[in-house]
Amino acid sequence: FMLYAGRNDPVAATRLLVSLLLLVLGVSMLTLGTAIVLAPSIMVFFHAPPDLFADAVLLLRVLSVIVAIALARNLFASVLYSHQRFAITSGTLLLGYLVYAVGIVVVLDAGMGLAGLAYVFIAQQAVGTMTIVPSACRHLSRRGIGFISRSELREFLGFTWKVQISGLLGALT
Repeated sequence: FMLYAGRNDPVAATRLLVSLLLLVLGVSMLTLGTAIVLAPSIMVFFHAPPDLFADAVLLLRVLSVIVAIALARNLFASVLYSHQRFAITSGTLLLGYLVYAVGIVVVLDAGMGLAGLAYVFIAQQAVGTMTIVPSACRHLSRRGIGFISRSELREFLGFTWKVQISGLLGALT
């Protein structure tokens, strides 16, 4: 996104965003499908207490959706970062923490358990998404709705996996 921001090319940035959103959506659908089917078995494996079992299954399923939304939203945040709009993303992060803190207090006071925690996560992600996505759309173009070429995607993925591996190695070090 920084390359396209430097070129002042919102059409190319939009194509990259749409292509990556489709990739995230595909992987997320596989993850969500797996979570829907296997969540009860996972909770049995981890010996979830019977009184928390249904809520734990719900929370695991909700978390798979939350991760998908967060990944998609982070693509839009990357567009903002590439245009040096750090205040929006920082403010959204702080607002998300506020929603989380208030939500946890409300959920604990109401005795809503793990299901309540799932609702807090949903609210936190909704606030972040409603702030980041419209802000990033100002730097994108309707003319760019489409996909990047296969060669560009191959080049992009070839670079990004190396960045991911180096980040993982840095974390392990």
